[in-house]
Amino acid sequence: MIVISSVLIVQCFLFADGGIAALGANIFNMAVVGGVGGWALCRAIEKVGRGRGMRIAAAGIAAWFGTVLASIACAGELAASKTIEWRVVFPAMAGVHMLIGVGEGVITMLVLSAIAASRPDLIGESTIGPRAGEKRPGGGPGIVAHVRADHQHGTRVVCGAVRQPLAGWIGQIGGESGICGSRDIGAIDSNADTFV
Repeated sequence: MIVISSVLIVQCFLFADGGIAALGANIFNMAVVGGVGGWALCRAIEKVGRGRGMRIAAAGIAAWFGTVLASIACAGELAASKTIEWRVVFPAMAGVHMLIGVGEGVITMLVLSAIAASRPDLIGESTIGPRAGEKRPGGGPGIVAHVRADHQHGTRVVCGAVRQPLAGWIGQIGGESGICGSRDIGAIDSNADTFV
């Protein structure tokens, strides 16, 4: 909501888009109605299935839905203020925003796909263990891990207990045999939290 509100404020004051009088309604419609409505639908869809594809599809559908929902809220406000009749404003607003929502959904899915390919940790996916198609040593679960951000050094640290040997990842931490590092950066932090 903060990001959308910030964008709307910049549009209002720098580009004279929307105007000051409509700023509150625009923030309510796009940040609250569209943002919260889209988020709720995304969470509901994610409960149906798991995985990267489902998460990206849920976000795309939610982007479309949030766009259309915000336009319907605006149509309702215009009709309630008797500026224009509901039977005229609803199909005009919803129809146009259904098309705009398709673009929003496609852009959302493309951006999330790019992020998932380069930094899956940013969308809640683990980067620990074998990547798709790789075989775990011994076919077992490999590790039980804990991920913690080291903000001072700008790195992520992964620590956990070794169930089966993973070449190149075994180290001694606090006197216990474990692993420490990250596939992305290979950082080691002696102040890491305890093993899970």
